[in-house]
Amino acid sequence: MKTFFSLPAPFRRFLVADSLILMSTSVAQVVLPWLIALNGGARDLAVFASAVALMTFIAMPALSPLGDRLPKQQLVMFGLLLYTIESLVIALLATIDHYNIALLVVLEMGGVACYSLVAPIMSNAPADLLEPNTLTHAVSLQKGIQSLGRLVGPVVAGAVIATFGSKAALWLHAILPLVAIAFTRNIGLSRSASSTATTRPLHRWKTDLMRGAKAVWTVHIERYWSLINFVSWLFAAPAVGMLVPLKVHALGLSGAWLASCEAGLAVGILAGSFYLSAKIIACCGRYAARIASGLALGLSLAVAGLAQSPWLLLIAFVACGLANATLLLVGLTHRMLARPKAFRTRMSGATMTLNQIAAAAGPALAGLALTHWSVNEVYAAFGVLTAIASSLIILIKGFKHFVNLDHESVDGWYGRQYPDVFSEENEPTQSKVATPA
Repeated sequence: MKTFFSLPAPFRRFLVADSLILMSTSVAQVVLPWLIALNGGARDLAVFASAVALMTFIAMPALSPLGDRLPKQQLVMFGLLLYTIESLVIALLATIDHYNIALLVVLEMGGVACYSLVAPIMSNAPADLLEPNTLTHAVSLQKGIQSLGRLVGPVVAGAVIATFGSKAALWLHAILPLVAIAFTRNIGLSRSASSTATTRPLHRWKTDLMRGAKAVWTVHIERYWSLINFVSWLFAAPAVGMLVPLKVHALGLSGAWLASCEAGLAVGILAGSFYLSAKIIACCGRYAARIASGLALGLSLAVAGLAQSPWLLLIAFVACGLANATLLLVGLTHRMLARPKAFRTRMSGATMTLNQIAAAAGPALAGLALTHWSVNEVYAAFGVLTAIASSLIILIKGFKHFVNLDHESVDGWYGRQYPDVFSEENEPTQSKVATPA
């Protein structure tokens, strides 16, 4: 199996930067609510969470077209620089003991906008930096390192808060993206899908946004795959989130078991991302691996819901993590390559937004269900519904053929299958380059 050091140096630097960015956001998710809870209480925390969630839903689809029009390298550097400045200002305000919830909300909304600009570009970076035949290993490694960043971030944040206080944790939150900028410099992200990115005015933003959404909806595999993922995550998100502490409490277990469940999930994701998922796909084929991993994800969550033993609960979370890693690996590389380069960032932004909406709506749905049924019943039901929703992907016409294509064949596949949707992106713009205004 190829290792981290066998990949090109620019991509290795990209992976380090990606992990540092996720660590920074994970630290912020711990320290900022803690800071607000200490200084402003529940009301301020509710205002902060609502504003950040609203900004996330707006910024991701709104800013993603820029990644298909403007130089990606410069956009990433610009977004990270603004994100770092915003984090430094928050850390400075905390250091001088100046608490103002309105100012904090405005700053964090700016940080969310910066991250929303960078995230879709970083998500598609492997396709920009590597050859298609190395993409499976690279994406698997990327997801593993991302999981490591998400796992380490909260742990480090908690340790820093406990040892040095929340101010030190906020400075850590600001320093991490600053280091990421150093690793991101000159990694070779493509300028855009065509040489027209800097000659087309920004008033085309609305057109680009609508064309990206239209592309997701018109390509039937992309449309139904996105909808199935949305419904699956609607049930899976609370099952790996808000329902976990409720389940641990219902079993009468200590907080150590909650941490163990979270760690078990992370271990499963890491094991799958770094080794096992690729082996499963090589052994069973992409189609069978996709169906089996979707079912395994839902059923492992159902087992977690029904478990009366803490050890069975822990095993279920490890299995859930492995299934999730395999599920992502099968679909992500093919969809990334199949999207024409001129549409990759905004199509990714649209699907990421759908997942964020599901992640927000899922806990609300679970909360409503808990008013009628017990934690065990809701948990098990959400697991079964995740498995059912995920298995619906077999009904998508042409799905089996698509996932069984090799990486060379799937590269740009959407563009070849739907030329009317994507062809205008290149042909008219070529003439504009020849005769600039």
